[in-house]
Amino acid sequence: MGVSVDTLAQWEKQAEPKPSLRGWKETYSDSMIARVTDLWKAYCSVRKKVKIAAFMKTLRANWKTTDWLLPCPSRKTVEDMLLANGLRQPKPPKPGAAPVEKIRQYYPNAQVLLDGKEVEVLYKDQPYCMNLELGKDIASRALTGMAVSESENYPAVKKALDEHVDRYGWPLAALTDNRSANLPLGIELGNNARLLIRARPYRPQSRGPIEQEFGLFEKKVSRIEIKGQTDHQIAMSIVDVLARMYLRLRNQTPRCSTCPMTPEKLMHYQPSELERQTAWRALVAERNKRAEQQERALKIATEKSQLIESVIKEHNLDGDRVLLKKSLRHVELSTIREAERRFYVVSERDTFDAAKRTTSYFRGIALNVQQERDSQCRQKIVQQRYGLEQKSRKARQERLRELQLRAEEHQCQKHPQQAIVQSFHRYCALPQSFRQCTGLWLPGLDKGAEAIKRRRNIARRNQLIDLSRLNILAQCEKPLELRYEFIKILESRMLAIGLNMAKSVTPN
Repeated sequence: MGVSVDTLAQWEKQAEPKPSLRGWKETYSDSMIARVTDLWKAYCSVRKKVKIAAFMKTLRANWKTTDWLLPCPSRKTVEDMLLANGLRQPKPPKPGAAPVEKIRQYYPNAQVLLDGKEVEVLYKDQPYCMNLELGKDIASRALTGMAVSESENYPAVKKALDEHVDRYGWPLAALTDNRSANLPLGIELGNNARLLIRARPYRPQSRGPIEQEFGLFEKKVSRIEIKGQTDHQIAMSIVDVLARMYLRLRNQTPRCSTCPMTPEKLMHYQPSELERQTAWRALVAERNKRAEQQERALKIATEKSQLIESVIKEHNLDGDRVLLKKSLRHVELSTIREAERRFYVVSERDTFDAAKRTTSYFRGIALNVQQERDSQCRQKIVQQRYGLEQKSRKARQERLRELQLRAEEHQCQKHPQQAIVQSFHRYCALPQSFRQCTGLWLPGLDKGAEAIKRRRNIARRNQLIDLSRLNILAQCEKPLELRYEFIKILESRMLAIGLNMAKSVTPN
């Protein structure tokens, strides 16, 4: 076949992967685990509210009083110990952050950005907080509407949008954050055939343009401090006057040093019907294109993608399928099938709400099923590592034996001559009539010979062979004839596996 013996040995070694020993390197004994659990029970019995961080301080102080060489276990290890013995439940993971993308600009009054910020007015050392809502056109960078209110609510958002509409007409789309104050805004925009683009994981809002205006407002106006006999309504009216003054100055300032046009003049631009239709089609096409790009860039197995598509088609789910695939890309196939079974059982009930037949509802079921399975898997793992039951103790003992075997194998690979010397001592310990008819001493000799053979450097290989012979001859407490006898056996075993040893000198 043209394949060397070393290559075949490597293939055979790769065909049988060894189990992972992650989490078993620093093994705590049963007495240590029992000490942690007993201290936790005593700690919980005298407190109504128990925090793991406070318990760790008590555990570290108690651990210093013992004579154990292992350091105090970490917080995660302590949580695993408590979870394995049924003394604590795991917490669900936190959701990740959404990505950020830029906003494409078209023409003035195509997209308006609405957002609010808290403003503080100090009067007689008494702070008054209120909300300043601003509307900004993305293309012209003009501030087109504003409102001052007690808090960031829907009337303030609607007032800022109405001011924009009264001056410049309806925009094609309004961009808002994902707060409850902006939820009713989508109904009004939809009735006027306009888009509401909210900050979501698949279409986040770029807050840079509006946050820049709030920063300039704070820089120009500085801190508002009122001196005199006023009340909260007067403080609010002062903020309204200052903000309107800032809006006029801002809109009358040219956009740059070379362009004479101001944002106020640009906002009176009247686009043609063709420009309106082109911008509308481009906005819709860009939204669809973004969804297709995210679906193509999504790294998900073909089988899982086909399973999700079949679930959506079978149960007529409404919603974003790209977001569903993105959320379930790390979920197991069996979990998705179990979630489909549960969804089918729930959807067949007479009390099932048809509005819940969405991808988000199915995603919640699948994630809950995966979380249950992960909790059960973690419970099983920590039970094997830190449980005080007989079955868990046997598992830890087997892992310890496996660690010892791996340590011995690593030591044999690093110093093969030591394994050969240990085999020589086993050979000498046997009676003379029993040495030739048993192979109890052969495994160590064969391991050392194989370890020497795997060395690619021929010079180092010969050096290890000579070192093995010298180490055997250096055992002066053993008879000389016995030492030379074992060297002959070593040479024969080396020749049997394909290693040539230099000729040795035998006694007369």
